[in-house]
Amino acid sequence: LSKIDAANFLTGTIPQGNVANASLGAVTALPGAITTGKVLQVVTFEKSSNASTTNTSYTDTGLTVDITPSSTSSKIFVIANLCSARSGSTSQQACNSFYNLVRGSTELTATRLNYYDAEDNTNREIDGVLTLTNLDEPNTTSATTYKCQMKAGGANITTQINQTTSNTPNSSITVMEIAG
Repeated sequence: LSKIDAANFLTGTIPQGNVANASLGAVTALPGAITTGKVLQVVTFEKSSNASTTNTSYTDTGLTVDITPSSTSSKIFVIANLCSARSGSTSQQACNSFYNLVRGSTELTATRLNYYDAEDNTNREIDGVLTLTNLDEPNTTSATTYKCQMKAGGANITTQINQTTSNTPNSSITVMEIAG
C-alpha cells in the first residue's frame, strides 16, 4: 500500500526531499512547455581600448562575441553600442564614417555617420554613441561569431571607436538567444 499525500497531490507539487539534487543536474534540455520569445542565454563583450582606421574597406573594431545557439529555430538579438568618433582635415568635404554589424562575414546592419565640415582646412571631430541592433536567424547550433566593423568614408578621414578627450568610453556588443 502507498500513502497519498492529498495536500500536495491536489496542488501538483512534489514534497521537498523527494527529488535528489543530482537528478536536477542531469537535465540537458528545456521542457517542451517553454514558449517562444524567452531569453535562453546572454553573452556580452566590452572593449575599452581604442581603435581607428583610415581604410575605406571595412576593418574589425575588436568588438567580437561568440554564441552557440541551443536550437536551429532560435533567433539571436544583437545589440552593439559603439563610442564612435571621426575626424577629417578636409576642405568643404563631408566626413563620413561607416559602421557595420556582421555574423561571420554576412552583413546584418550598416549605418553611415555624416558630418559636413564647412570650414577650410580644419580638423573636426565628433564623438557620440552609435547603437546597431539586429534580430538574426542563424539557423544553426554551431558556435557563431558576431562582430562590429568600421571604415572611413574617404581620403583624410579617420573613423574611430573609444577615442575621446572627455571620459574613458567603453563600446560593447551583446547577443541574446531567443527561443524560436
